Amino acid sequence: MAKNKKKKETRLGQLLLDAGLLTEDQRVLVEQEYQVSQKAFTDILFQEISLKTIKELLLYEIPISGGREKTDEIMEEMVKDGVFTEEELEQIVSSCEPGEADIGETLLKAGFISQEQYDLARNESEQTKIPMARVLINRQFVTPKMVSDILKYHRQMIQEKLIGRLLVRQEILSEEKYKEALEKRCIEKKPLGQILVEGGYLTPEQVRDAFDRFLDIPYLDLEEQELDSQIVKLLPEQFIRNHSVLPIRKDKNVLLLAMIDPLSQSLIDDVSLMTGCEIQPGLVEEVSLKQAIDKFFSEDIAVMLPRAIQEEAATRLVEGEKPGKPRMEGIVDVVESASTVNLVNSIISSAINSRATDVHVEPQPNQMRVRYRIDGMLYDVMTLSKEQELPVISRLKVISNMDITERRRPQDGHFSFDIQGKYYDIRVATLPTHLGEKMVLRILDESKILKGLFQLGFEPSDLHKIKEMCKKPYGMILETGPIGSGKTTTLYSCLNEINVMTSNIVTIEDPIEYQLPGINQVNVDPKVNLTFSTGLRAILRQDADVLMVGEIRDADTAAIAVRAAMTGHLLFSTLHTNDAPGAITTLQHMGIKPFLIASSLVGVIAQRLMRKICLNCRQPYAPTLEEREMLGITSKDKTKIYKGTGCDKCFRTGYLGRTGVFEVMPMDEDMKNLIVHETPEAQIREAAIQKGMSTLNMSGIQKVLDGTTTVEEMLRVMNF
Repeated sequence: MAKNKKKKETRLGQLLLDAGLLTEDQRVLVEQEYQVSQKAFTDILFQEISLKTIKELLLYEIPISGGREKTDEIMEEMVKDGVFTEEELEQIVSSCEPGEADIGETLLKAGFISQEQYDLARNESEQTKIPMARVLINRQFVTPKMVSDILKYHRQMIQEKLIGRLLVRQEILSEEKYKEALEKRCIEKKPLGQILVEGGYLTPEQVRDAFDRFLDIPYLDLEEQELDSQIVKLLPEQFIRNHSVLPIRKDKNVLLLAMIDPLSQSLIDDVSLMTGCEIQPGLVEEVSLKQAIDKFFSEDIAVMLPRAIQEEAATRLVEGEKPGKPRMEGIVDVVESASTVNLVNSIISSAINSRATDVHVEPQPNQMRVRYRIDGMLYDVMTLSKEQELPVISRLKVISNMDITERRRPQDGHFSFDIQGKYYDIRVATLPTHLGEKMVLRILDESKILKGLFQLGFEPSDLHKIKEMCKKPYGMILETGPIGSGKTTTLYSCLNEINVMTSNIVTIEDPIEYQLPGINQVNVDPKVNLTFSTGLRAILRQDADVLMVGEIRDADTAAIAVRAAMTGHLLFSTLHTNDAPGAITTLQHMGIKPFLIASSLVGVIAQRLMRKICLNCRQPYAPTLEEREMLGITSKDKTKIYKGTGCDKCFRTGYLGRTGVFEVMPMDEDMKNLIVHETPEAQIREAAIQKGMSTLNMSGIQKVLDGTTTVEEMLRVMNF
């Protein structure tokens, strides 16, 4: 197993081959040409496969089961203690590890794919030699998470077989009864421990002892546990009931979780993602777990009911009834909706605990999917039944001050959410789809946006340039990059560099994402013709020193912004361009004359966001020949680069948090002369590089070399 893993990491070509994105013949041709030519390996590789395809590989990477390390540790201990030989363990593992056909058959039996899809994928896999799982994903028959869950299921089977073989070896269980229990487990789809107890093969005490001794999974007596409502509500009530789990206590970042099936790594990973905690599973009996869940949530509703009745009495009276007497059917509605309130609150609080920036609530044919965006990537966290769709959507609309009866047109709203005295502003947007309304919740946390420039990831030379630009008394500073690249954060950080006590700072935004102390902020409102251009005209009459325009979208706004920058105002704004020199071309296309651009522009900042390697599991390694070519490292250099191996803190992704990658292009006389003479964009870029500008690609390479990010993340984000 370790050998195969090592083989996959030796070369980019081999990785693409394993993923089914490169054929064996292509790989051989590329390596042969590389041996006899002076070309870079990646240049030869791109003749056979597009950069887009490589990015698809990085985006579609199938995560390996989070339980692999734990299982491997258990097996190593067993070999050391002489419980099993390496050959015996290899037999157990090989009987559980899925082949390509096994993955397809398991997905077919589970109902994830149809027989027609299975046959089509199998034929394509046989003809192209592309792994069947990759074919299924590329054809969008399944998601990478589905395949990952299958791998985790097989890893769980290894642990269950280890327990079974140990029980037989120690004569606690006979071989016949063990085989009989396995057959029942396959038919009834219940955890092995539950089958052994319910079938009378073992006593509960024997099962507890086996899990505790061999897998380090403690038994939990829920009657002795004191439940903390703040801990339990880390998970939605519906999730707790559907998956038979219960959060018990939290010690630092480790959450003790009561489970009927503590070997279910897929479920453990889901809870870890939702709570942001490392999960310590604990074994519990099904009956006692259900009793504890019912008791906790019935008490929770009992506390909420008096308040709900009071609200109902104040708003829903039957004609002729005395004030304060509620309609009985209304009370029933409120009791039923209490679980919906808890569910919505839990979805939002779990997202905040997981460091999510966005929550996607999406209707599917037979269910509703909830996904969190963490460090720029979307992760499935839970599915809700179709019956829960309308209550959840309606609840979110109510608290966002939207029209709950309107389902045919998009709506926008917002609300505040309190977690232990800290308030988060949640922006909500709906979108009608053919399956129902999709909602996106943007979580705004002022503590993450109001940062100093030094915290954003600037190189020291770039940081110095930006601070000098912010000291200018007038002119225009532009921030460029795609949506979600952190432009607003950088602009707010620039405004923080300016003394608000002696300056009148006014912003116009769409919408105002964060309220900045000491700064006058205006929200765009097209209903009253308050656009960027009209608002900017009005701001110019407000004796402003510093202006921030959320975005220059049209020629009118661009012309007013340039005029403001030339008449004694320091103006910040954003543009959607690929890099810093592209901002000049964009302004020209908007009709701004080159001499006006040269006179008004102070500098341009382009940026992207990259995921950072998790420091908890970061490991150095020697770069391959292809990576050296890409990073510009000579073979004599003994440079080490890093990658994350995956751990509980980073949800097994190897990444934790994000940092900025920047391209800072200040204006001097030489650059202004180039603009006035309408020099092509490529020549302006070259001139800026000669003057010391690090391009986005250069900055990305530097982030890899200093151990901040990985080659794979650089390829995913940057335009290599």
